[in-house]
Amino acid sequence: MKVVVLGAGALGSVLAGHLARAGEDVMLVARGERAQYSKKHGLTITGLVDFTVPCPVVTDVKSISHADVLIATVKTYDTESALAGISDLAVSDPCRGRSADSDHRMVKIRRMGGLDGRTRSHQA
Repeated sequence: MKVVVLGAGALGSVLAGHLARAGEDVMLVARGERAQYSKKHGLTITGLVDFTVPCPVVTDVKSISHADVLIATVKTYDTESALAGISDLAVSDPCRGRSADSDHRMVKIRRMGGLDGRTRSHQA
């Protein structure tokens, strides 16, 4: 199962790190210095467990054609720009969060042309 984590802040990095550590096929979408550092050094997770794990990182979500699961972990004010690049991404199961703005995010996703929970055909 291919998992794409959109956003490399604290939550996105922890989710991607644990998924990568568990052997899942995970891709982290990051930007700026965090993307460069994570590509070079992997994701370092500290807290209840401490580990560093390599995880594929991309800076342009358009380089990903398909995901079985999309987990968006961006803040509300970054939602519009973060989702702008994924309108062509075929996603089998976009995850809905429990945050107060999750319904707002899903409305924006639907307005941008998709991710309605159904698998869309894509070119491999």
